[in-house]
Amino acid sequence: NARLCVATGRKLTVHGDSTVDGVFEFGCKVAGFTCLSHLGPGTLEIDDSLTISGDGGDIRCLCIDGIIKAAAGVSPVLTLEQEPDLSPLCEFPVADCDILRIDANNQHTLDVQIELINNASVGCSGDDECVVKLTNSSKSGCGFWYAEDGGLLDVQAEVTGDGTWWMNHVESEIEINTNCTGLTGRIEIHSGLFDVNASFCTVGGMEYEAGLYNGAATIEVAPSKYFSVGGSCLSGN
Repeated sequence: NARLCVATGRKLTVHGDSTVDGVFEFGCKVAGFTCLSHLGPGTLEIDDSLTISGDGGDIRCLCIDGIIKAAAGVSPVLTLEQEPDLSPLCEFPVADCDILRIDANNQHTLDVQIELINNASVGCSGDDECVVKLTNSSKSGCGFWYAEDGGLLDVQAEVTGDGTWWMNHVESEIEINTNCTGLTGRIEIHSGLFDVNASFCTVGGMEYEAGLYNGAATIEVAPSKYFSVGGSCLSGN
């Protein structure tokens, strides 16, 4: 597949809709050369509402951290659109399925600051130094929010919609650090830590199957916070 990259300390500004069937990477590594990271993260800047569609491909960190943000003075929306929809035979995540996703990759942090509609897959796969942060503007959609193979999904912005929350591996973690009380999607926790530091409520169901993917599954809820599945939060929370 084709590859497009943004180098350390550099910025790529995108105008208009795009199709991603290859790979967009934060960090440029040419055969025989080491990826430089001394100038800090690379930035993907969106200056108008943008839909990225495709039946496969990654937007990911290769060898530096990354930031996806709005251009100054505008409030665009970034939409990820899986085309076609994932087959019902494809149980997420499956290597044989072609998926469009945002993913930090090993040992790097990807900060998704822009308002996002996720109708594809957003999360972190890799070791425990891999982090995807959802910050600043709200996020929504019907796609997957995930942490797998030891990755961390750090939710610092409100998320709504009927997307599925999916986690595996004993060292994976989804950390809820702001109230997300307008959710309608399912939760599928197989292994890892679902760490609720703010109220989290969904009318969707939950599949809680410890040990399916290497280790125990744990849900921790901070004092005075609510974790509600299959119904709304208590009044006033």
